[in-house]
Amino acid sequence: MLNLKDIETILKINEVGNLSNAAKALYVSQPTIVKNLKRIENDLGYKIFYRKKGQQNSVLTPRGVQLIPLLQDMLDIYSKAVNIKDNNYITFSIASSDGPYLCFLNEILLKLHNKFPNVLFKLKVTTYKNCVESLLDNSADIAFLGNNIYNKDIFFKKIISENFVIVTSKNYNKKINWSNLSSFDLKKCIYSSYSSEFSAWFKNIFKDSKPPIQCDLIEQVIFFLDNLDMWSIVPKSVANYILKKIKINVYDIPYEIPSRNLYYARRLNEKNLFLDMFIEILITNVNENV
Repeated sequence: MLNLKDIETILKINEVGNLSNAAKALYVSQPTIVKNLKRIENDLGYKIFYRKKGQQNSVLTPRGVQLIPLLQDMLDIYSKAVNIKDNNYITFSIASSDGPYLCFLNEILLKLHNKFPNVLFKLKVTTYKNCVESLLDNSADIAFLGNNIYNKDIFFKKIISENFVIVTSKNYNKKINWSNLSSFDLKKCIYSSYSSEFSAWFKNIFKDSKPPIQCDLIEQVIFFLDNLDMWSIVPKSVANYILKKIKINVYDIPYEIPSRNLYYARRLNEKNLFLDMFIEILITNVNENV
């Protein structure tokens, strides 16, 4: 069946688009790569590429399209297996939006790094949807997201429930009665969505009004608060983080806003001792930073 060179051959043909360029990249003759590809296809029992006379490029067949991701996984597994002998690290991957990292995860990771220097932490900032996808494709061991996105293979648990507050630039001197919605100047608003419930509330309150600055990253909110006279509605943990960076004003909101919930997610029924320990430390320390 397929060996490492066979896998590399197919992936290289797919990467460069034709047999001639693949042969050059692999330092073999074109007849050799043609012969090897024919043998591989005979072993598998189906064609991987369409190769028509007069056309230089090789195009994947429908079965070839299915095969490529499997071969990429096989090459990755082979690489990991070979590297075990030189690798003294445990790899632990975390997917999250930027909020959890800034507000509490970085502090916890700092403690863990000092306690477990042999753990290689791989951190990815991404969307809630991609957090779940990262768990499903095994590129993350744990994920943090603001919505409970149902998936039969994923376990979710709420770790934080917090209120929203209003933050303003330090020199925001417009007289505002925050208990009166009509005094909210949407032309001075920085909008960031922290959950689907918050987005629905904001849209219901302010109808079709469009804030001039809409962003996803907390550092962007900080930048505009620091350089423009503006205001924003943020979770309390985010306000605490911003206060560490710049001078702002913080006000309670006299309206009922759905609490901002934060969940951790992991693969269902997976056995991972370090993950279990990480979650235990997380739950113990999270309230210190929120």
